[in-house]
Amino acid sequence: MDTYASTLPDNYYYPSLSKQVLNLLTKGESVLVGGIYGCGIHTFLNVFSLQASQSKSFEHVSFFSSGDFSINEIGKINQLPGDKLVIIHSFEQLSDKSQLLDKLQQFSQPKKDLVYLVITDHTIVTRAEEYRGISSPVFGQRMVITPFDPEQTRQLVEINAQF
Repeated sequence: MDTYASTLPDNYYYPSLSKQVLNLLTKGESVLVGGIYGCGIHTFLNVFSLQASQSKSFEHVSFFSSGDFSINEIGKINQLPGDKLVIIHSFEQLSDKSQLLDKLQQFSQPKKDLVYLVITDHTIVTRAEEYRGISSPVFGQRMVITPFDPEQTRQLVEINAQF
């Protein structure tokens, strides 16, 4: 049975954005993705997960939500051989974000075989300063998932009717 993520056309918003994010991560850049609640962050994450599993770009992919995030676990992941991707969802719920980002950045230096996809809410825009490391930049790219325009909404209705 097909999943919703697998039925979305390649040229639609989420698959296009996911490919762009995967391309940046594959090049060794960590990426911050955020948006307001209801804009489709979970759909983006599902589409991204499908594309990442099909691409085989990373030998190790680890997923954390804010409730199970542990800097010690990141340290253990960093010890694994090969290219590693760590996805952290609901990052906005963690405290001391700038200090955490500095620690994450230290793990990925100097080898650059560990990259991060950090998913957050609207605070990517409203409190952007919270997503900067204290001593160095962490993200090569920040992307905001925006609400749909009328054309994207029409496309979504057609896609959902076929699903």
